[in-house]
Amino acid sequence: NEGAEELSSAVTYNVRCQRSGKNTSGLVRSLDIERHVGVLLADCNPTWTLDLSSQAQLQVVVFVTDHHWVGGLTVLRQAQTDRGYLAHTGLHPTVAWALARAGSIQPSDVVLDPMVGKAVVLVEAALLCPSATYVGMDVDIEQIEAAKQNVERANVLPLVSLVVGDSTSAILRPAWVDLVLCDLPFGKMHGTLEGNVELYPRLLGTCTKVVRPGGRAVLLTSDSNLELMQQILETEKENWNVIGSHPIKLGCKMPTHIFFIYKRGLLAKNEAEDMKRFSAPDSGWKVISSGRRENFRHKWIKERS
Repeated sequence: NEGAEELSSAVTYNVRCQRSGKNTSGLVRSLDIERHVGVLLADCNPTWTLDLSSQAQLQVVVFVTDHHWVGGLTVLRQAQTDRGYLAHTGLHPTVAWALARAGSIQPSDVVLDPMVGKAVVLVEAALLCPSATYVGMDVDIEQIEAAKQNVERANVLPLVSLVVGDSTSAILRPAWVDLVLCDLPFGKMHGTLEGNVELYPRLLGTCTKVVRPGGRAVLLTSDSNLELMQQILETEKENWNVIGSHPIKLGCKMPTHIFFIYKRGLLAKNEAEDMKRFSAPDSGWKVISSGRRENFRHKWIKERS
């Protein structure tokens, strides 16, 4: 009650608008949204004072995407993405957590990252659901060494198996994987855009082979590879049903997309239930449907604490 009374009296505040997506720029200007929300707050709380600096006590954020308008409050001031549990940095841990959350991991699932890199995605997945089984593959032995150190530092070593090898050419047993999670090479730090034209179809071919009917995959790629990814999924539509794709900006700068795909097949057990779990409005992938890393960062903090 004392905190509520203090908040209802003299408070400094500001409003900022963030947007993501291809169809948001023509709706209304961010400045107009900020001004309108600011006026509403001032009308409701005459004692509050507008503070345009970053030191305002209350920061109201309006996120605008192609699909949603979401309002939120900044509640944490300290650094929110402490990576102390990682020996080597890779994909931002909140994005890695979102990929894992999007897969709706179940306790009995076998989860594969065919290009595991430093295993940040599998670390977040194992922390999220420690009762599943995780396998990571990478052709680069240095990446596997870094992945091993990350897995050890995060105390999930018993849950994660790491294999040196090319997942796109290795002889792998068919239909043994429930979920593929993968941060695909963007063609910048690793590989090239030209190389991805050959690599991506091979990778999806591996997924088609190893994922059981009724299984699923959550794949992250940059917008530079977006058209390529869409073309490949179109050619694989007999094997995969695209549940959806959502934009997300890495570091608030690099535009990327996350694809959610579901393995078709007459042998799928409980296919209707699997499909519903993966695509239901309250399922894991909705955590990133807002399109911005900031939108789910607080959820990552809550589950990691």
